[in-house]
Amino acid sequence: MCFHLLDNRYHQACGKPFQSTSILGNTSCYECLQEAKVDSLSALPRKTLDSIADFVKVLKKAKKVVVIAGAGISVSCGIPDFRSKDGIYAMARNMDVVLPEPECLFQIDYFRDDPAPFFEVVRNAFANSPKPSPTHWFLKLLQDKKKLLRVYTQNIDGLEEAAGVTRCIPCHGSFAYSACMRCKKRVPTSTLMPVIQAGIIPSCSEPNCRGVLKPEITFFGEILDDKVSTMITKDRLQADLLLVMGTSLKVAPVMEIPGYLPSHIPQVVINKTALKKKKLKSKKLSTGGTMSRVSGKRGGKKDEDEEEEFDMSLLGDCDDIIRYICAQAGWDLDPNAIEAAKNKPLMHSSQVISHQDSTGKQIYCFGECQCKNKLAAGMNDDDDEEEEQKQQEEEIEEDIVCNRCERQIDTEAQPGSGCKTVHYRCDDCFDYDLCGDCYPKRRYKHKGGRHRFTQCL
Repeated sequence: MCFHLLDNRYHQACGKPFQSTSILGNTSCYECLQEAKVDSLSALPRKTLDSIADFVKVLKKAKKVVVIAGAGISVSCGIPDFRSKDGIYAMARNMDVVLPEPECLFQIDYFRDDPAPFFEVVRNAFANSPKPSPTHWFLKLLQDKKKLLRVYTQNIDGLEEAAGVTRCIPCHGSFAYSACMRCKKRVPTSTLMPVIQAGIIPSCSEPNCRGVLKPEITFFGEILDDKVSTMITKDRLQADLLLVMGTSLKVAPVMEIPGYLPSHIPQVVINKTALKKKKLKSKKLSTGGTMSRVSGKRGGKKDEDEEEEFDMSLLGDCDDIIRYICAQAGWDLDPNAIEAAKNKPLMHSSQVISHQDSTGKQIYCFGECQCKNKLAAGMNDDDDEEEEQKQQEEEIEEDIVCNRCERQIDTEAQPGSGCKTVHYRCDDCFDYDLCGDCYPKRRYKHKGGRHRFTQCL
């Protein structure tokens, strides 16, 4: 019998009746039913993708595609990504500012202390008015074909919206509006660009305020919009295909979405470099309510047992790959996508190089071999290992912030009572943590008391 039940009829916390049609029998409450759905879906046979033709068949058959999009889909629009040699972090290294590491550009504490480096990057990175890429138009095509369940974009440029994609969750906020950090007044960011381009930090126009106007994007250490957690918790039971496009999956909690989905769902990477996904234990997320960069295990090397391969990796320029896949599927992209391709010739089958990783999963490189960028397990040479170790050393550790009081929880301190070290993670939400102080007050108010929490030290 489910331990959530007060008796054979009602849920202990919320008093709702049990689900009589539950696959667990007639003694299951709603929470156990949801968990059982995920477990039963994960037990379904998994599609084997042995070729691009197999992937195209799955794509054409799919009705509920989930997409995780990153900066790589906007590079061709003139917006730099984060980690390439010409990306935003490289730009930060060349700036005449003192930062412990480039990622501090997007740390909320550093922004509060000195917003000048951030706005200097904005001045250089968003100087033009970008237009959607062929990859953005592909997302619109999936939506028009009634195939798109949701796009979870880590981008702040708003190009998905510009392409007409409405089924989109901007996980890290949007650059479209800025808000005063003191009085919260909102203004369109476009009206601030002349000031930013002049090298001036934008400030509030309200009398006696003069607070800094910060774009409504989520910095490291800030709490994500509840919509991200709400929608992915719902979408994971409906999705039938996952596409990971133009992202290195370095930012939590978005990096954990692939491991959060039931294991029967085919998962395909379309990216410049090969990736691995984080394996989650019992489908519970390891970070709570806050955007953060994660470097695997603290104080040591990543545990390979905590990672697993994607079903297929298509490596190269996202736009080239998307145009090739659409041609194979017999789909016509929007004329705007053809214009955005700037008369670049369509990739030919002879330009696609096939590999297998150490687990037998297929890797396809478009145009030239991309495996040298970051190879899958068993394919790295010594130089690659040194570079990967260097990247891990540069990464900052994860931040966990209480979703109620928004105070940071110090997970490195000695365990003790109070907010600073103890926190409680919701077992049922995608990303929700409460500190030791807030937990007793909020545990029965969160989701009507229907969700369970696990204590973490």
